[in-house]
Amino acid sequence: MDRNQANLVSHIRALFNAGKWEIAEAKLEEALKQYPSEYAFLELMGVAKLNLKNPKDAVRFFKKAIKKAPKQAMSYMNLASAEIMIGALPNAQATIIKALKLDPRCADAWMLQGDIHTAKEQNDKAVECYTKASRLQPDSLKFAVKLLVTLELQNKIDDLEQQIKVFEARAADHPVFKLFKGIVRIGKSDFAEAKNILESISFDSQNTAQFHELELMRVRALGLTADKLHLEVEAVGYFAQAKALNRSFHRNPPPPEAFWEVCEMREAYTTNDAMKSWVYPSPHLDEPVFIVGFPRSGTTLLDTFLRGHKGLALLEEVPAVSKMRFALGTSANHSILALDKLDEKTISLARKAYFAEVRAHKPKGLVIDKLPMNLVFASEILRVFPRAKFILALRDPADAVLSCFMQSFRLNPPMATLDSAADAAKTYALSMQIWQNTVKALSPACVTTRYEDLISNPEETLRPIVSFLGVEWDEAMLDHQATAQARGHINTPSRTQVVKPLYQSAVARWERYAQLMPEAVEILAPWRKEFGYSD
Repeated sequence: MDRNQANLVSHIRALFNAGKWEIAEAKLEEALKQYPSEYAFLELMGVAKLNLKNPKDAVRFFKKAIKKAPKQAMSYMNLASAEIMIGALPNAQATIIKALKLDPRCADAWMLQGDIHTAKEQNDKAVECYTKASRLQPDSLKFAVKLLVTLELQNKIDDLEQQIKVFEARAADHPVFKLFKGIVRIGKSDFAEAKNILESISFDSQNTAQFHELELMRVRALGLTADKLHLEVEAVGYFAQAKALNRSFHRNPPPPEAFWEVCEMREAYTTNDAMKSWVYPSPHLDEPVFIVGFPRSGTTLLDTFLRGHKGLALLEEVPAVSKMRFALGTSANHSILALDKLDEKTISLARKAYFAEVRAHKPKGLVIDKLPMNLVFASEILRVFPRAKFILALRDPADAVLSCFMQSFRLNPPMATLDSAADAAKTYALSMQIWQNTVKALSPACVTTRYEDLISNPEETLRPIVSFLGVEWDEAMLDHQATAQARGHINTPSRTQVVKPLYQSAVARWERYAQLMPEAVEILAPWRKEFGYSD
């Protein structure tokens, strides 16, 4: 590399450090016109594409860089990162193994290997990788945090406590380790002590994404302790603070109105008679199965039970319906009226788009597509799959809405409507009205399950679902704790969440908060009556 190239590389790295990715990309385009085979520019262009959320192009440039310099472990690590972003986990696994062969003492490579295992729900292996990374760089906080967060997500409280002791030997007063010490106290039901520990620290002054999430975890944990100590006013304050923090971490989060508009369009459409006279009825006899329901209504617990059945394959929050809707022309801000004018070709394309996404996850068994808010898109599903089956998960609407307020979700359009109890209640009412309109018009095959029944009598609740699915009863479903442990999902959230809920959901907890969420209670009153949760 000559001096001109070296100066250009230094300039581009400075742009990277300043976060000026678009300018850096333009500079790299100019550099590659002059030096199309230079490893450094190929590698840096891959990094720029990765940070500009263009992982497919990043993969292409990293592969070109590797051809020029096949013994650079960093290039393989970067390629693996891009492959993870596009969902090519088997490729990423093979790529990171190559990186580790080149540099087995690279802590970052072990961390990335752990991330791959986490994405594949191989959580015990993830812990092993994060442990190796932390041992290789014992003074690095990022590896310690990865390990501690993973242990906490698996609810391995004793292992978490032991690991904290290891880190505390080096930095006893570090707020990160105090945070997880507080979480351990929560896991051991010592809520007063947990509250004292968590109130003694803060990550507000730390300006990194990692510390932002730790502060969010701390505030939400304080909300939990206040709830457990029956300090409802404090709890609401902490959860509201967590909601504000979470929204501040997202770049241009959608306003609630964006999803309400989507819902209102579908509510109006499903109220009229259009669905009864669709121009071209779908001829397909496929029977895909969907778990739907309002968030925090027990879909994850139901998912965990059903995963114990050897003949069922649960797909958790995959974008198959989203891709189907794109093919139909009803995604984003497009009009739902497109359903009136479909032809055989469009319906077939939508069907193919759905199954292509499903097949990408290589399910084995009867596939059940679990994405709760597909509730809103039932009419589109039934337009393509008129014989589709639905499992509707219900819970006391007030408890479901309160629980949503207590979570911190990644703010996609539906989740962005859950930042207050009143907003969540409005979304609940809109969603359920759409569902009821759709059921009235199209009479889909559906079985309903209640969260409260699933807790109190799992077998009696699950047997009608198994019969509905047309499979034999499998006793292994009842050992849902073993299933959750195998997945590392004891009390784990949906993937839409930033951090896992630290508590088991309660029945009738909303009554303690009724005076603090009067608008939500008013909105939900008719729905509680409709579903048999009030007199």
